[in-house]
Amino acid sequence: MIQPPREIFLFFGRLALGGIETMILKVVNQMAEAGLPVIVAGQEAQLSQHLRPEVRRILSISPKSVGRELVSMFGDNPAAVSVTIVSMTPWELLRAALLNRLLSRRGCTVRGFHLVTHSRAFFFDSRMPQLRRLLRWAFFRAPPASTYFMNEAARDAHQEFWKTDLRDYPILRLPIAEPSVSWKPSGGTDFRIVSVGRLVPFKGYNRVAPLVVRALRDGGIPAQWDVWGYGQDEGLIAETIQSAGVDQWVRLRGTLSYERFNETVARYDLFVGMGTALLEAARLGMPAITAVEGTDDQAYGFLNETPLDSVGDKVAGVLTRDLETVIEDAARFSPAEAAAAGQRCRDSAVERSSSVETMVQAVEQASLWHLDSRDTRRLGAAALLVALRDLRIRLSGRA
Repeated sequence: MIQPPREIFLFFGRLALGGIETMILKVVNQMAEAGLPVIVAGQEAQLSQHLRPEVRRILSISPKSVGRELVSMFGDNPAAVSVTIVSMTPWELLRAALLNRLLSRRGCTVRGFHLVTHSRAFFFDSRMPQLRRLLRWAFFRAPPASTYFMNEAARDAHQEFWKTDLRDYPILRLPIAEPSVSWKPSGGTDFRIVSVGRLVPFKGYNRVAPLVVRALRDGGIPAQWDVWGYGQDEGLIAETIQSAGVDQWVRLRGTLSYERFNETVARYDLFVGMGTALLEAARLGMPAITAVEGTDDQAYGFLNETPLDSVGDKVAGVLTRDLETVIEDAARFSPAEAAAAGQRCRDSAVERSSSVETMVQAVEQASLWHLDSRDTRRLGAAALLVALRDLRIRLSGRA
């Protein structure tokens, strides 16, 4: 008879292409390689094929469905099982809380790990005050010792928005692996810019890429810009490319596969972006400009010039620079100046990131997560909102 596992690590999340999803993939595979029982709950997506074969899949994000499948694994003594629920977004934290209640009622020991992976993570849905309050409740009911912010900039942003002292909450920087390739100046005549990431409004630098290239070329700089990614802004960017007359030099390249990121990005002269992709590009040793989230044409400069440990997060009271001007400065570098700028960005990326091993250790050390009768009303509201969100996802075909 096969004995049920005594310890389970469950990750909520659909492994679509993205910086946070890539991070989850690396952590899950590292834990599985170490022999830990890991489960990923979420529908199939682009990165699912890269999971190690020993990682168990639950093809659902419904807390009820996930809970039923987990309970079926426990055997006759669920009280002897410890489940660590890992979440990386506010919505997944709500799902984790609902699963917590279900497992706790079965007598299972529940631990919780949560990472805030964006400086605005808990108030993206700012038009819905009730949802904002519910997400805030979920954050403060998660175990503080194993609820992390990805950097100080994100913690400061939440502290300012919530008007609450969060300095006791720990920092766990995004894990970036040492790349297998290194960037070198190309010495070519054209100046090649690249960005990689979702095409969404808060990453506004993609929206102005055609206008920036138009201005640079009109000023005598032979700039090109390849935009890798997908998202709701794709149509708008395509229209701007046409209206600016830069279809020869600005290209929407679509999805960049996970395994081709380093070798592809290393062929360009300059990276523009934010978040995990910015750190990964800078680790290659290439000049990398930090765009400011929620703006179309603002930057902090190169990664090493970016305040605090921000990777594009807004930092209160810090002046920003015009994105076009920063790119123009980079375009005028000599090969030696470009190499020096790339090395400074690489050193800064190392300072602003952690390792996969560090993240794994944090997950393994997750704290006990207790919810009680005081949370019943909030959990009821969470169940309703999660069900409505899941229905919307199914109807839109994104499940």
